[in-house]
Amino acid sequence: MPTDLATAQAALTAALTTVPGAVAVTLTRTNPDTGATISTKTDLTGKRFKSGRDEGAVGDEGGEIGQERVRWRLEASGVAFTVQPRDRITDPDGGVWIVLTVDTACLGRRFVCDCVREK
Repeated sequence: MPTDLATAQAALTAALTTVPGAVAVTLTRTNPDTGATISTKTDLTGKRFKSGRDEGAVGDEGGEIGQERVRWRLEASGVAFTVQPRDRITDPDGGVWIVLTVDTACLGRRFVCDCVREK
């Protein structure tokens, strides 16, 4: 049990920011027109949710986007840019996920990204 207010606040902050099942991912900011890398943030805390397959068209029929969809929640702290569609998230297994939509949660402390696996 914490003995003072500062220790209690630190314990509460740690408990609220620790996400069970979270992994370290790499976020790559890309130029939406050329696909070129603009910047990269490594060791970003993220958690994958809601895996599934979408049999409908995804929008990029040129072949770079697959059909497996997931939602990633990423910690926003330490990211010097706002996540945008077409950015890429690389998971610890080397899977690359293309961001389709982005929202924020927890008063801007997390990015919520709907993604599809890159082929």
